[in-house]
Amino acid sequence: MAKRFFDSEKFNDPWYRKLTPKYKCAWEYILSTCDIAGIYKLDFGLMSFCVGEGIDEIEFFRNFSERIKKVDFDKILIIKYIDFQYGFNDKYNARASALKIIDKYNNLNYKAETQPSLTDGSIDPLVKVIVKDNIKDKDNTKKDNIILDYNIIYNIYPRCRRNHGKSKAFAKFEKTIKTEEQFEDLKKAALNFAEYHKVKNTDASYISHFSTWANNWKDWLDITAKDAESEQFGLISETEEENGQDNI
Repeated sequence: MAKRFFDSEKFNDPWYRKLTPKYKCAWEYILSTCDIAGIYKLDFGLMSFCVGEGIDEIEFFRNFSERIKKVDFDKILIIKYIDFQYGFNDKYNARASALKIIDKYNNLNYKAETQPSLTDGSIDPLVKVIVKDNIKDKDNTKKDNIILDYNIIYNIYPRCRRNHGKSKAFAKFEKTIKTEEQFEDLKKAALNFAEYHKVKNTDASYISHFSTWANNWKDWLDITAKDAESEQFGLISETEEENGQDNI
């Protein structure tokens, strides 16, 4: 039976306290069932069975998007797991073994910098994608080191297989997203898009590549799941998209 460290301070964390009971259980479940590197293979059916309540995929990523990262189409990484469980000495055998597992995923560049908590709201170095310095707010005061983590958006998006279009989309966001307010709008659009297509039960082959969606994400600021029942939007198939729009 595996033994793991437990964060006794989690109950003082506002993020953890605001979780509903079933998502507190879901968080404890993935902490308990992930592998030694903090990687969990997504299985919402089994998770729901073990928790005793239905765990919704969109709500799961909405609640945990800043604390996990999708490393494959069906796997997530608990971002601070390795540092919390094994410390920061790469020569420590347990940590070294965990890092070997991380090395299998080409899209990860794991490097610890600060002592983490599994529940605190700080952003881990692993998911720092874009850092904007010296951005002025409404009062013309500078905000240094604003973190715009586009992996949060990528995790929400309903079709994130094989990192398709990820780098293109991130490059587009970097050019247009300059403030935290704009980032929150982007997050809202991604959630609207995901919820809309969940209600519509849209086949995955008819959902745009992430990089294509990045061109017109603002269209989804005002479209919600409620619109799915009353409106129809033009969809193109994956094959048609790859032959045309995805070359943008």
